[in-house]
Amino acid sequence: MLDPSKVMESITVKLNQNMIPDQIQRLEQQIEFMIEIDKLKQISRKTILTDRSREENSAEHSWHITMAVFLFSEYAQDQEIDWYRVIKMLLVHDLDRFQPFLQNYVTEGQIWRENNITRRQVMERMQPVFDGAPLLWNLVKLFIDDAVQKKYLAG
Repeated sequence: MLDPSKVMESITVKLNQNMIPDQIQRLEQQIEFMIEIDKLKQISRKTILTDRSREENSAEHSWHITMAVFLFSEYAQDQEIDWYRVIKMLLVHDLDRFQPFLQNYVTEGQIWRENNITRRQVMERMQPVFDGAPLLWNLVKLFIDDAVQKKYLAG
């Protein structure tokens, strides 16, 4: 793989003919960033895909949690939130709770069972959902109770 800083070198001369220096520098940084974030595909997470074939990678996780914001933003208590900003933050930071929780449920608690995770631990982990989206919390609690009943999660 090419070094991200070297990618733009071969075309910079041609760009200089059509762009101003600030634009070239910004474009170079954006291209380097795109190449750098490709590495997220190589970082495995502990969340199992719903088909149970493998663990997801960090790039897939970022995409999935960003889609969850699109789907579930209507349940947020504060509707004045800047969703564009939230999505940008999600793509850069690991701020999720709901997506891996749901995947754990769908995979019959595979990771929960492998790590002896308890109901109390999941309730604590999901507390930010209660604080930020009380209506969604009701769904979370139903899933948790069902997961305990089905033995996906230790009581």
